[in-house]
Amino acid sequence: MKVMDFGSIMDDSFLQSLKVYGFILTIEFGSSIEVRLLHPETVFTIAVGIVIGIVDAVPMLVKKMDEADCLSAFIQYVVATFIIFNTTLPQLNVSYVFVGPIVSFLMALPIVIIVGKKEKKAVPIILANAIVLGFAISVIKHLSAPLFM
Repeated sequence: MKVMDFGSIMDDSFLQSLKVYGFILTIEFGSSIEVRLLHPETVFTIAVGIVIGIVDAVPMLVKKMDEADCLSAFIQYVVATFIIFNTTLPQLNVSYVFVGPIVSFLMALPIVIIVGKKEKKAVPIILANAIVLGFAISVIKHLSAPLFM
């Protein structure tokens, strides 16, 4: 591994450090160079999304449902978690606890329309899952907030 000498490229008085928090890059000139691929909060959000996605997809796999449907449900909740963790709803003046269920419910509506044509019994299950898992995501978001302050 080749180490670059930034002293010859840039004077320390010109730029001591450049930090872009929450994005992709952190560079510190001077004594150290650090490149961070993802912010810790983003990694945590993705991890929570994976867990919630597994919670939703495993029962579907156990029932021997189509793998594409299971993958779709998994991805739905990974994305929903990311959106819920980065969303507030001040326009609706709702508590943080209701953000998850509202967003998750709204994200489930297109799926319900598609699935409802073939399996009407699945509609209430999908909507109930959306509300319960959305609530769980909101609670996890609230409880984990002090970790990233």
